[in-house]
Amino acid sequence: MENCFGRSEYFTADFFADLAFRTKAAFRTDGSLLPAELRSDDRLIEKVLEEYLDNSDHGWIHCQQVFGQCCKIMLASPLLVRQAKKNDCLNRFKLEKVLAWSSAIHDLMRFFGGDFRNHQAQAAALAEKMFPEDSFLAPAIANCVRRHDYICLAVDGDVLPQSICDSPAAEIFRLADKISLTPDLEIRRYYETSKRHQTRFFDPDLPDELRFNLRRSHESWDQICYFLILFALQPDDFFFGETRDIYRGWSAGKKLAVQAIRAIALNEEKLEKSQADRIVQIIHDFQAAYQLERF
Repeated sequence: MENCFGRSEYFTADFFADLAFRTKAAFRTDGSLLPAELRSDDRLIEKVLEEYLDNSDHGWIHCQQVFGQCCKIMLASPLLVRQAKKNDCLNRFKLEKVLAWSSAIHDLMRFFGGDFRNHQAQAAALAEKMFPEDSFLAPAIANCVRRHDYICLAVDGDVLPQSICDSPAAEIFRLADKISLTPDLEIRRYYETSKRHQTRFFDPDLPDELRFNLRRSHESWDQICYFLILFALQPDDFFFGETRDIYRGWSAGKKLAVQAIRAIALNEEKLEKSQADRIVQIIHDFQAAYQLERF
């Protein structure tokens, strides 16, 4: 895969081999990163890595897509790249390396027992063990992945640490992960993930006051709740002007995301038209309740 400079350095077979080697070495250094049943069996770890390699919604393919967006954001945001040199002490080449490795490991711990909430902290802990020879690279990667799924106060219930807010590297990475695909294809990615986890598509008995409370336990979520996260994130939830502008441009496609949800409801879930229309209305009511931009 070509990087920002036209070199095929990242997301090659050799890069994956290095990732696998470093991951297994990190697990040997700190067994607490793994579920108990995996701690003494390299073959099981290799099997999980193969599943990660083959998975399209949060595995290797998604990671390549995220890194591709990182490169596009870097090229479109020269001021932000210069700011990374000041704030993160990363020149352009080091910034790219941090973003490549952040892309590669940010969802990896989902495949090793991590869930929607804790896989981020686990990825940060993994990063800190993966590069014992480079005391600067590890914390920079950890800072990128530690809260990469953060949306906003209304969804997460807290604000990001200042070390992340002030970091162009973390900002570029969080944005790239959010826009790895167009909004309608992001919905498809959410859908495939939820199907894999056997999450119910639509619970018509779930009241709006619960559905719209995205801080609650995920045990009662249907897929529509996960879809609402895409609409919850707004341009002002990013911290730099360039990233806000990029996200605002991407958000113009959210109307296609609504259409994609309705199409899935009708064509794949075989819901009645009245239920598909109700789902669309739920999205509009959610946007109104939180005074979100309608695109």
